[in-house]
Amino acid sequence: MATRTERPSFFWMYLSAPLFGVAQAIVGTPLDVVATREVLNSKNTLQIIKEMPVKDYGIGFQPNILKSITKTPIQLLAANFFSSIVPTDIHPAVRGFTFGLLASVSEALLFNAFNSIRTRFIQGQTWKDIDPSVLLKGFSATLSHRVFSSAIFFSIYEPLKTKYPSQGMAVSTCAGITQVILSAPFYVAAMEQQRKEAVSEPLRYTLVRLSKRDGFLRGLIFPALIPRLAHTIAITGLFMKLVDDKLGIIHRK
Repeated sequence: MATRTERPSFFWMYLSAPLFGVAQAIVGTPLDVVATREVLNSKNTLQIIKEMPVKDYGIGFQPNILKSITKTPIQLLAANFFSSIVPTDIHPAVRGFTFGLLASVSEALLFNAFNSIRTRFIQGQTWKDIDPSVLLKGFSATLSHRVFSSAIFFSIYEPLKTKYPSQGMAVSTCAGITQVILSAPFYVAAMEQQRKEAVSEPLRYTLVRLSKRDGFLRGLIFPALIPRLAHTIAITGLFMKLVDDKLGIIHRK
């Protein structure tokens, strides 16, 4: 396994993750509002932006910041731990896929709970309207989304970072764009299952229903794609620079 000759400082190891989480919530909340309303209202990005008052861009900031400052440290710990136990002598794409898949499971429940709360906030509910059952709404879709997207991301990121070690931000952005597009059906399905009017149904039924209603691309790929891509482009490169270059928590040969 890879060893480190120099440990990150206390500040960077223990405080940078929640601080980055705050920044992520500030940048991500307006984009999340647009993305959520696209799915819930079956409208495109331009229509949502034209119709939405400026004050609405901050809706859902509370669950978003709680999610970000708790999820980000878990992501760092999971990436560090699972990259340390997955063998380093296998192909970088296979290795990235494996530890990305394993690491994503550890954050899925937390990710789903706060996303479900955020969706309800955007629909006009508040903390007093949230009951425990809301926290698990759309969990199978969220788990599929997190597992699939992380596995895709690291299976692309690892071989490209090995080949282009000085181009980490570009590599991570490319990997992030790919995973956003390919994991889109599960993202849309999770949000559909988290809306307050949703009827409980298996994930496969939700995917088939949306695909039949609007077609595969319009029903499961295009909704919320533009704000999600914008979020990835704004955040992913900086996040992986923190994870890989600043903290060096991904174990390699």
